[in-house]
This record gives sequence, C-alpha cells and structure tokens, in this order.
Amino acid sequence: MKNQQKSRDAESIRKEMLVILAGEDRKNPFTDEELAVKLGIRRERVVLLRREANIASYRLRRNDAILDDVRRILQAEPHLSERAFSAALQDAGYRVSRYAAASIRRELTKTKDVSSEEIGAREPTDISSPSASEQEDSKAFRSMIGQEKGLQVQINQAKAAILYPPNGLHTLITGSSGVGKSYLAKRMYAFAKEQHVIEADAKFIVFNCADYADNPQLLLSQLFGYRKGAFSGAASDKPGLIESADHGILFLDEVHRLPSEGQEILFSILDKGEFRRLGDTRSIKVNVRIIAATTENIESSLLLTFRRRIPMMIDLPALSERPIAERYAMVRRFFLAEAVQTQRVIRVDEKVLRYLLRYPCPGNIGQLLSDIRVACANAFLRSVSKGREEVTVRISNLAKYDALARISKKQDEEIKAYVQQPLIIDKAAQGDLPAVSKQLDTIYHTIEGDVLELRRIGLDSAKINEILQRKIKEKIKEYVWPKESMHQTMEDLCSIMDARMVRVVREAVEKARVYLPDLQQNLYYFLAIHLSTFTDRMNRGVYWKLALDVHDISTRYQREYEVACILARDIGEKLDLDLPPEEIGMMAMYLYTFSHADVQEEPQVRVIVLSHGRVASAMAEVANRLLNMNYAIGIDMDFSESQENMLEKVIQVIEEVDAGKGCLLLVDIGSLTTLAERVTARTGIQTACVDRVDTAMVLEAVRRAALTTVSLDEIAGALRMDKFGGQESTATRRLPALLFVCITGEGTARRLLEYIVQGSEGRLLQGVQTFTIGTLDAAHMKTEIAKIRSSYRVLASVGNMKPIGTRAPFISAQEIFSGNGMARLHQILEEEIDGSASLADVVDERCIVCSLRLSDKTQIIDHLAGLLQAQGAVDTEFLLSAYKRESTGATYLSGGIGIPHGSAEFVHRPAIAVASLERPVLWEHNFMVDLVFLLALRENDQKYIDAFYHIITDKKDLQHLKEAASPGEIYAILAKKQN
Repeated sequence: MKNQQKSRDAESIRKEMLVILAGEDRKNPFTDEELAVKLGIRRERVVLLRREANIASYRLRRNDAILDDVRRILQAEPHLSERAFSAALQDAGYRVSRYAAASIRRELTKTKDVSSEEIGAREPTDISSPSASEQEDSKAFRSMIGQEKGLQVQINQAKAAILYPPNGLHTLITGSSGVGKSYLAKRMYAFAKEQHVIEADAKFIVFNCADYADNPQLLLSQLFGYRKGAFSGAASDKPGLIESADHGILFLDEVHRLPSEGQEILFSILDKGEFRRLGDTRSIKVNVRIIAATTENIESSLLLTFRRRIPMMIDLPALSERPIAERYAMVRRFFLAEAVQTQRVIRVDEKVLRYLLRYPCPGNIGQLLSDIRVACANAFLRSVSKGREEVTVRISNLAKYDALARISKKQDEEIKAYVQQPLIIDKAAQGDLPAVSKQLDTIYHTIEGDVLELRRIGLDSAKINEILQRKIKEKIKEYVWPKESMHQTMEDLCSIMDARMVRVVREAVEKARVYLPDLQQNLYYFLAIHLSTFTDRMNRGVYWKLALDVHDISTRYQREYEVACILARDIGEKLDLDLPPEEIGMMAMYLYTFSHADVQEEPQVRVIVLSHGRVASAMAEVANRLLNMNYAIGIDMDFSESQENMLEKVIQVIEEVDAGKGCLLLVDIGSLTTLAERVTARTGIQTACVDRVDTAMVLEAVRRAALTTVSLDEIAGALRMDKFGGQESTATRRLPALLFVCITGEGTARRLLEYIVQGSEGRLLQGVQTFTIGTLDAAHMKTEIAKIRSSYRVLASVGNMKPIGTRAPFISAQEIFSGNGMARLHQILEEEIDGSASLADVVDERCIVCSLRLSDKTQIIDHLAGLLQAQGAVDTEFLLSAYKRESTGATYLSGGIGIPHGSAEFVHRPAIAVASLERPVLWEHNFMVDLVFLLALRENDQKYIDAFYHIITDKKDLQHLKEAASPGEIYAILAKKQN
C-alpha cells in the first residue's frame, strides 16, 4: 500500500484534484487544507499543483459567486452594520466570519466614488493579501520608516500573516543584528489588536532563547512549563510562557538557540495548537500566534521539519541595503529624539551627516541609534561646559570615525541631495515622534548636574571635560558595545579558534584598557586571530620570523610596547605560549593603531575578494563581521563573464576605494591573477594578487591591512608564505625549480642530482631548473633560497638535510636511493609539468546520480557525501565541514549549478560527486539549481578546478550534462582531457 502511495505521480494527483474541484460548492470552495486532506498529501504540494494548473485560490473562486450576493445585499441596505452584513452572507449560504465579511466589504468599496450599484462590475480581487484600505487605515506601521518603499513588501507580508484566517500564519523574521526584527514583531502585535484579530488585552510575550541556551532544560521549562516532579526541584506545577501567551502572540527571539527537542515540542503547537508540559502526559490546547526571529542561516540552524511549519518568512534588509532617503529619515528621527530629551536645539554638521549616511554600520539601525546618542552626549557636554544653549554635533563627537568609508559614486550623488547645509533640529518640532527604546533620558541631566558641581568645587573646564568624558563612556558603553553583540562575536570567534584563547585575549584587552584608556575594543578580534595564527604555525612547525625592527618599535611606541610586554606575559602564562620578541612588537603596533584615532584615519591597504559564484561576498562579510571592520570588499563573478567585463568591474571598485596605499586582490583561480597587472597598467594604482582564496586568507589579509605601517607587498608576501609555504602559486607562471641540499652543497647534493639525471636519462628534469645548496652557513642558505624563490617556483628539495626558508616538500637522500623518493619526485614533477588534466582522475561513475528525486539542498549534499564516503574519498567529518561552508554563503553558479564543498583536511583523495536533479531545487534566496557537484579537493588540486571550469563554461557540455540519461554519459563528458 505504501509503495502504491509513493508511486502516485503529479499527473494522477492533479486529475484527482480537478475531479474534486468540479463538484465543490461555489459558495464555499475547498481550501488548500481541505484539498490536502482529501488527496492525502501536504498542503504545500496542493498549492504547487494548483498553481501549475492555473487554478485560483479558494477566495478568488468564491468571488465568482459572492460578488452578486454582495451587490444584492448592499443595494437593498447600503448602511448595514458589519454584524448584520456578515449575518446576511451567512444566510445566503456562505461560511464566512464577521471579520472576513468586513474585509470583503472594505475591499469592494474602498474607493469613495464607487457606488454600491457598481460593485458587481469590479474585477475580482485576491483578498488573501491586506487591502489598500487596511494599509491606509492602519496606524500600527506608520512609525516604520520605509513602509511605502524599502519595507513595503515586508510590511505587507506582516499584515498578511496577521490577517490570514482563521488564526493567522506563524512567522519567522530573519536578518542581521540590529535591522529591526523585534520592532517589526511589536508592530505586528499592534496591528493584530488594531484589526481586532486578537483582543485588546491579549498578551505579547517575549522570550529570548539565547538567555537560556547554556541550560536547555531550564529553557524548555520556561517555555513549556512543567508538572510537579518532572525533574529535581520541580516542587509544584508551573505554566510556561506558551500558556501565558494563549490568545495572544509569543515572540521567540534568537530562535536558532532553541535546541532541537524544543523545536520538536513546538511542532504540536504549530500543527495542532496543543502541547504538553515537561513531565506531563496530558495535552493542553492553546491558540497562540508565534513570531520567531533569527540572525542565522536558517538552513543550518533550524530543523528542516521546523522550517516547513513556518509558512511566512520575512527577511529584513541590512541598513546598507536601504535607500539613502530612508537612512536620512532615520538619522533625522534619532536626532529629533535627542533634541526632545535635551530640550535644546541640535545642530548637526554636514560632515557628520555625510558620514552617518555612508559609513558601514555593521550593527545596522541599532548601531546607528547608539552612535548618534554617543555623539549627542559628547556634544551636549561641550555645550554645557561652554555655557551654550545650542548643541552642535561635530565629527570629533563621534565615538568612531572612518574617513575611508566606501561608497559608490551614485550613493555620493544621492547623499549630496540631502546634505547641502547643516541639519538643525528644534526641540519643539517633535511632531509624531514614535517612542524609542532604550532611552538615555537621564544622561543629559547627569551631565548638567555634574558640570555645575565640579565648577562649584573649582575645577577648570579641561579637567571637567576629562572627568565627564570618562563618565559618558562608561554610561553609554552598553549601547556602543551591546552585550548580545559581544556575545555573538565571541561565539563566532569560538567557532574558528580555541574558546580558551578567545577568553584569555578578551581579558588581556580589558587589562590593556587600564593602561591605554582610549584603546578600541575591536582590537580584541584582531589580537585573537593573530595569536591563533601564531599558535597554529608553531604547532605545525612552520613558524617564520616576522621581519620587524623590535628595537625601533620599542623606542617609537614605548608606552604601547611596555603594555604589550605585560600582556605577552599574562597570555603566555595562561596559554603556555612563549611569544618571541617580534610577536610582542606586532602586539605593540596593534595597541598603538587601535588607541590613536588619528592613526586609523591614515590610508590603509584595501582588500578586494574576487571569486566565481556567490562566494566572494560571503567571505568578505564573514571577515568584516568577525573583525568588526569594513575593509574587505567582495566581488562575485559569473563563470560565463568575460575577462574584459571582470576587469572593468574590478577597476571601477579599485578607483573608488583606493586610499593611496594600493589594493590587494584575493582571487579563487589562477586565471584571475593577471588582473592585478592589467589594473595597475590601466589606473596606475598599485595592486598585488594572491590566488586560492579562502575565508582564513581574507581574515588574515584584513587583520594585516588594519595596520597602517604595513605595505601592500608585505601583506601579499605574508599571505603567500602562509598559503604556499614560501612558494609562489601556480598562476605566477615562474619556472619550476628543485633544490639539492647537503652540508657543503658540493658532495651529496651533486651526487643526488647526477643520480636522478642518469636514472631518467635526463627526461625527468626537462624544463626544471636545479640548484645545489649548502646548509653550513644558515644565513647564507636563507639568502640564496630567497633569491631563488624570487625568480622560480620551488617544487621540492632533495638531500640529507631539510633547508630553511621553504615549505616545499622535502625528500631525503635515503628515500631517493631506496626508490620510494623517486616515485614521490616523479609525482611532483608530473603534476607540475603536465598542465593538462582530466576529471577522469577524480570522478567515479559510482558517485554520479541521474534524475535524483530529492527536493532539499541538505538532502542532496547528504546523499552525495555518502557516495564519496562509501568510496573512501572522504571521512565522516567532511559532511559537517560542507555544512559549515554553506553557512558562510551559498555556493552556486549561473546556469543552475550548485558547487558545495567541504574542508580539504577531511579529504583522503580528490573526488567529485555529481547529481542531475529530476526537478530544480531552491539553493539559496531565489536561485534554483538542477545540477550539483560536491567537490572534495585538496589545496594542490587546482588543475581539477581548472578542468571543471572549462567544462561548465562550455554551454554545449553543460547542456549535455543536464540532458544525460545515465551516469556513464555524465562521466564521458567530464572525463574529456582539457588542453
């Protein structure tokens, strides 16, 4: 029976649905839920089948009948009350609620000059969305800037979620921290009361899942309640917040912190409107609307079964995506709020306005509000101490000012339209000012009182300013660095490095601020990543000494160097690290950079990430978020895009952002490395390029670029050393070289060279430059190797001692003479010299699936990872690493191609699993994919990436791949030799 059920195809179900619809009551058509029950399928599938068959919703189908009756009823009695009108429709045979009847009436009579007689001539309207009259009459969303433009879609979604009969739609609001998710939820609650969907005394219960994330049992007991004896300490029955929110709205903030068992308990509420307290066997009925919010990627943080039960998804845009007009309206509103609180006129300099309209503001609206309050508090102090009535906000009043905040030329023109003179806000111009949360209404009174008191005891203005500046910083610290933001940042860092190190570094930064009060807190991110990189190199035995003049640093930055020594001692003791002098010197430079605002305004190297697909912007976003900066710029390229188009796009960005120190290009494949030379030739702007970019490289580049004392070449060189072990990437096209090493450079080294030449009759070393190196003088050896590396790519070193200055593979003399070393050398040279590659080496027919019948991205990745694991290509942790990679930004290419991939450390041998899909699936946002390649490749597998690139950019090959009917056909296309 089950097999028969599964075998029902879409066509047979569609026919069955048409038969059912043919016999439905015109006055009360079947809803999608009723059709789902009759057909024995999910509601979502009914909606899909109905739309494919061009069948209208049940409301539109009902309109065909109801319009005539509405016209008849209103013609007879135009002034019927809502109650009487709904009763008349019910008497006519319609199963319609009073609210639904009122909505129909409002929709059909929304224009004043339309008479009742004309109602029947109007076009049918889909009343599943909120009507125009409802939007005009609603006061709940008036305070939301962008309700008619930037947020119009989101607000209409919110209204539809509240109005959808019979009990609304459960809703998930997504978006970055500070975009206004909580505020939107409160407005939805106000709208529900305004529209009489819920009672006036219905509750709005807020529960932040993150508050109890470390104690899942306590979280569940707070949310669902418990029965006496359910666990130790449960002395009596206790209702949970779900019951408290009955007939109202429950807002679950940071719902991604809700454990899986909590999400599963919610299933019964979402499906049946009932749940059980912890330890109870009885079900409790509730009528509660759930609004949830998250900052995370829902595909990786929420169960698929939970996501499917939330029909309404509202994604709020970041502040950077909102129009300049809306951002200006926010700035004006926030300054108005401060003018009302201070009861003074506030004058905002043009330079401040321009900055507030363009700066990155990673904390979005919340950070914009906090930054404006900080500036107003500082400006208010100055006006009080000077005895002035007007408060003037200058650029020096901002807590943080980045003169290099990047904007496009179009944005610059838009800003000029709004900023032509200072903004003057009169305290009397309050108007319809909405209430603003987190009021700092006491700080201004505190400043005024303290100024008078300090003057009374005889302190001069300079000392008063110093004391109150310190007090202001403490007072507003929670707004500049919200606890949840710092907590989230710690979590982000802990996900990529040791949690103990994150904690120790944070403590060290707090200690440093005792000695350097102006030290910015975002040093914490940079120092944590710097020390993590240092320990990783030490653990791998590949640490290379930084080229720093420690004596010069200790002299020029004496105070900072002393503090760095204190921190190095503390960190060393807690983490068992022995930090060398050059690392302490680097810490001193960080301390100096992040404690002097004037230094941070100096020009810095800009970091630009380029990659094919949608990866570059994701990597840049992760780096900017982790480091709380906006130095990384992501440019996503299409595989079908020409080199000329890429060049023009890159030049446009570089000309906009270059600050005089050059731009560093981090690219994904070797073919893009030539862009740097062409950009410099066209623009005269200094550029450097490093290929094989990943998120770790972007983090390291941004971290180094934050130091104004570091040059472009120094950053690029350090990244190449990290990535390629001192070798240049394959894209630089320098000649390959081998090093032959012994103590003198004359004995064993030369004999090994002769042995290899004779053994292969000279063929093996064709096209490869060879050098003999002596290790007796270490300094001379390092100098010689550095010279060789400047002109050649060192592929390997062979000898009786491993040389210093290169991380290229080392093959001992013993290995060469035993034969194993010769095999290794053959492999290294063949891979290098034979530039052509075939995907036949990494594709197995057993890892190819045609017409895969899966409808979810995670299921597809699971299936393909299972195939790779079965063939021994990857280990069990590869799948999790692929999920983590997806969470930083989806990996898809134009043409409907998905390219998920995991970490190279879990790859046993290079391999690619392939699936053509029976039907396209949603990969990310609105991008559909019907061909998926799961890549399991290592760092030295660039040739396979290039071969893959050649195939998927060939339109004919791509079309043949999608049309292939068997794994053999797909294999034949992929296995072609690329020249």
